Amino acid sequence: DRDVTGVQTCALPICFFLSDLHPHVMAIPFTLLALTVCLNVMKAPLPDLGVFGAHRPAQIGQWALLALIFGAASFMNSWDFPMLLLFLGISLALQQRWAAPQGATQWFKGLSLVGLPIVAGAFIFYAPFYARFQSQANGLGLVKDRTDLYYLLVIFGLFLLILLPVLTGRALQAYSAKEAKPKAGKDAPALCLICGRENPGKKFCGHCGGEVAAPVPLETVPVPFEAVRDFLQSASKELALWSENGKGWFWVGGAVLLLALMNLSFLRLSVIFLCLMVLWLAAVSLGRKAESREMIFATWLVALAFVLIAFCEVLYIRDHFSGSALYRMNTVFKFHYQAWIFLSVASAPLLKWLFENQWPRWSKLKRLGWGGLFALAFLGAGLYPFLALSERLAGSSMTALTLDGTDYFSRTYPGDFQAVDWIRNNLKPVNGKPPVILEAWGGSYSEYARIATQTGYPTVLGWDFHEAQWRGAWDKAAIRGGDAADTILTRRQDIDTIYTTTDLGLAKSLLAKYGVNYVYVGGLEKQKYKDNLAGLAKFGQLGVPVFSFGDSVLYKLNP
Repeated sequence: DRDVTGVQTCALPICFFLSDLHPHVMAIPFTLLALTVCLNVMKAPLPDLGVFGAHRPAQIGQWALLALIFGAASFMNSWDFPMLLLFLGISLALQQRWAAPQGATQWFKGLSLVGLPIVAGAFIFYAPFYARFQSQANGLGLVKDRTDLYYLLVIFGLFLLILLPVLTGRALQAYSAKEAKPKAGKDAPALCLICGRENPGKKFCGHCGGEVAAPVPLETVPVPFEAVRDFLQSASKELALWSENGKGWFWVGGAVLLLALMNLSFLRLSVIFLCLMVLWLAAVSLGRKAESREMIFATWLVALAFVLIAFCEVLYIRDHFSGSALYRMNTVFKFHYQAWIFLSVASAPLLKWLFENQWPRWSKLKRLGWGGLFALAFLGAGLYPFLALSERLAGSSMTALTLDGTDYFSRTYPGDFQAVDWIRNNLKPVNGKPPVILEAWGGSYSEYARIATQTGYPTVLGWDFHEAQWRGAWDKAAIRGGDAADTILTRRQDIDTIYTTTDLGLAKSLLAKYGVNYVYVGGLEKQKYKDNLAGLAKFGQLGVPVFSFGDSVLYKLNP
């Protein structure tokens, strides 16, 4: 991670190397799964509910499955949810129009019939989560200082080297591209959508049970709305006129100069201007008369990625960091992360198109220039994981390297490790619930909350800042719908009182307030409360020690 002018960037290799279990990392497989679903929706050949096939049980099952997949995006990392749901809506809208272009009413009916239950299910299936969910989001704010173009190129430069020439080339050709071949006629053989075998006169395949339908053309109209398509094609023709007789390099140079000047100005609008350029080129490139669904999918991914990047330059989501120098850290961090994944998926088909359609027509000088830049960018991006890893491991013993995350814990905090091992093997539920083990609270990214982390058992409070961040304030109820006086600040004070007071009655009442069953006193507690050793000693009167190792003691409280 690094922090640059109030903007945090987080590299994927570092997240994996650190075994980072933050939501944005854990959600990556589900994000890729959701994108795969969107692509398959785009490629579905049948209209209305046929997007899920002709089997009614399969339709219902896939409805539920998609609701679970897209609902999980909000459940695990709510930052991903709006854009993934939007992309599903775009995919479904295009698919319904391609499959049955008979009119706006029928198209809207099919879109609503398929889409609305998915959206509803995405919330219904995760209703218990939403019932207790507390968000730190507190509206939108206007960005005061924007991203330096240099830092954006550091993160997204490799992608831009691919998509800018591809989108430009495709936009210049959009008005002259060939039309899509018409769909197969009535005499075309009915093929299974799964195994591809012919099944004349059948609705389902006699070999594998898959749906049977007429062959779907490999290409389709990217924008199935004639007026919009005509406008984009006229824009493509204008771009082509501007680039004739070598004038294209003049416009490229002008755009680069304008970006540089904007980046030096006090408003720093260079990133916004770059995003608008990419979005315009992506839109015009979709004005082609025929395109594969895979390329349409990739182009939309690029467009949505730069919508996310542009959003971060204009607005930010107010959260726990608002009012500080890092006021838009989470907004940039989470949305750029999502944009990076979108662009990484889209770059593969775009790069293939570049080598198949542009590379053969480029001059040797253009090949050398682009190839050199791409090689440098690729080398820089490829070296980063190795350099970051070697820097991280500097000074470490190679014999100590292990995939066991508890190994360091056992060597550095042997008393805590032994206590954790004993708790895992010996503690049982209390009245059908996991036992609550009190330990000292502490700051984020510290050793505090180690017992709760290593055992999975609840505690009263771990990392105070993270807990306050998830609720958006220090003085909000710790549990949604619970006691308004039960805040993070209150819990910090109560834990300190429990460990330091010599008043047995006060300690008992506070322990009962949080349903504590066990109290842990280890090295961190003795260091934090070293001026109140009498307060630590009193737990021998409130309970019995059930585990002891070195300076670590676990007390079971008396009933």
